[in-house]
Order: sequence, then C-alpha cells, then structure tokens
Amino acid sequence: MANDTDAQFEKLLSEFELFPIPSQTYLELCRYPNRRYEEITSRLLAFFLQPKEEHGLTDLLLSSLLELIPLKIDAIDTSDIAVDLEVDASGKRLDILIQGRNFVIGIENKITAPLDNPLDKYKTLMIEQNKEFQGIVLSVNPIRSEDGINDMKGNDFINILYSSWFEKIKQNIGYFLVDGGNRYTIFLYDFMNTINNKESSLGRYPMSRFFLENYDRIDSLIDQFNKFKCDKDERYFERLSGYRESLNNSQEEWWIYGKDVLGVEIYFRSNDIDIDIGIESGFLPSSQSIFGSFRYRVTSWDKDSSTYITNKIVDALIKEYPHLNRENLVPHGNNCVSIWVETIELSGDSLDKHEDEDKKIIEKLKKLFNFINNFC
Repeated sequence: MANDTDAQFEKLLSEFELFPIPSQTYLELCRYPNRRYEEITSRLLAFFLQPKEEHGLTDLLLSSLLELIPLKIDAIDTSDIAVDLEVDASGKRLDILIQGRNFVIGIENKITAPLDNPLDKYKTLMIEQNKEFQGIVLSVNPIRSEDGINDMKGNDFINILYSSWFEKIKQNIGYFLVDGGNRYTIFLYDFMNTINNKESSLGRYPMSRFFLENYDRIDSLIDQFNKFKCDKDERYFERLSGYRESLNNSQEEWWIYGKDVLGVEIYFRSNDIDIDIGIESGFLPSSQSIFGSFRYRVTSWDKDSSTYITNKIVDALIKEYPHLNRENLVPHGNNCVSIWVETIELSGDSLDKHEDEDKKIIEKLKKLFNFINNFC
C-alpha cells in the first residue's frame, strides 16, 4: 500500500514538473486588496482606453474593444474620446463611461465580484447622452447566472471576457511591438498577464485544471509533507538542544530559534556605538537524509553591526579561515550582512557516527565564538 502511494505521489510530481511556473507580475507584487482590485484595474483601463494619453498606443485598446461590440454605426469616430471613471447614475456609480462623437459605451468591470449592479440605471445614463450606446460587463469569467444574463439582455448590456479583448489587442499590437522603446507596451502586457493569472487561479488554465483534477491527492501529499517537516524539525531541535547544552556550559547564552536555528549574540560597544554580532547555525537536508550537512555563519541584524562586520570582522575571518574571501559576504534582510564560514558534510542517519560529528560541530562553534568574542 505504501509503495502504491509513493508511486502515485511520484507520478503526481512528474506531471506537475511539466507545467511552467508563472512568474509574478509587477501588479501582483503590489498586493492590492481584492476589495480595491476592480477600482485599480478600472483606472488602468481608463488610461489605456484614452487614445490621447501618453502611453503612445493611440486607440489600440479602444478599437480592439469596438471590434467586439455590435454598434449600429457605419463609421465609428474615435478622434475625440472622453473616458470617465465612477460616473454617477442616479446615485449609483458606473465604473467606466467612454464617449465618442457618435457613440457611448458603459463598462461595468468585474474581476472577482458577482454581477449585482443596477444595469437599468446605467442604461438610462447612456440613453441620456443621445448617441448610439452599448453596455458592457467586462469580466474574467463568463456571466452564467440566469438573473445576470436576463439583466444584461433587458438593459442592452453584453458580456465581454478579458481574454477575448486581450486576444484582439494582441492581434492588433504588431506596429507598437516594433517600437521597442515604448515602456507602456511593457506595462500593458504586465496588466494583461495579471488578469490572465486571475483567470488561471479560477481554473481556466492547464495548471489550475491539474490542481482541480488531483485535488484530493495533492491535499494528501501536502499533509504527508507537513508531517514530515514536523518530524524533521523535532529531530533538528533534539540534536541542536544537545549542542546548546554543551555550549552553554561555557557560560555562553546560546538559543534555538524556530526549532532549526542554533545561535548566539555577542554584544559590545565600539566608538560609543552598540554592536550586536550573531552566530547562526543549522542542518541542511540532502536527498538521502535530513542530516545532509551542517553550516554556520557570522551575521548582523542592524546597520551599525553590518558596517562593523564589513569593515573589520571579515578581513580577520579571512585570515583565520583561508578558504573565505570577501565575495562570501552577502546582504540579507534590511541593512544586514552575513558570511557563511563553513559547511560540514555529515553521514546522514548513521547514529554511530553522530557522536563524533556532534563533538566536531561543537568544537567549531566554540572556536568561532571565541574568535569573534576575543576580536571584539
């Protein structure tokens, strides 16, 4: 039974590795909350839909959108366009209103929220402009509810998917891609990829379908992995606790953070500045054992201590540990630096060798502590 489960998990991982991992877009990195997501996207749309804005894409987005709209006009005039956001409609707000010389388009933008807006009031607003009009519910996923479909039909709205619009844009964007100096083309693609990733998260793309089709097995795999991690951390903690006990016999105050990091801090003053130098250490797993190797580093957690390490301690460490050089000094976190002093390869789960390895590790940590303490 265990072998069957292992084989299923191995097959699952092999299938997963076939999918490209999507990279985050710039907009995704901004982490806009869902309740403001439609507001943010509407602002971006308004910018790109206005042909005279500085993006230099002229009417690319507007003309691509118009190709999807059944406006009853022989010649649509896009020479004088107004794009407004949050337009009042009898006390309600229409997300985007586009007006040309001979047409008006109202857009209700739907990213994640359901369609429960007063489309009748939006229709009245468009009629009042005395032009050929069309209402659009622009959405990530098709509007499928019977109430939503009937509401759109009764108020001259149609449902256009972002994916359909983006496909038109990509068909028409050729000229602007030749002009590689237009940074707004990059911004536009980032925006489109952000929306496409929203579609992906809702099951429209192959990786999402893979997750949905294998939901229970993936859930079981994650559960087993989390149990493995808990067991690993407990075994790390048990072994590190022995190190801490031996090291603290020397009147040092070593601590364990998060069950898998053994460390100590060395406080002193230099030129009337408080300095806090740390030593951190821990195990790394290999493909064969959770005890693949053990490594330790000198580190800092503030700017002054980082400067002290960079200007004084590193050169001394290089003399004491000749395999090191300044390229081993790396930044981490905010205004912090560290230098990994050594990685010790271990025998894995061979308990008969653990005692000798433990003695070796403890001696190396003592040596580094004494070196830093005496230097400072």
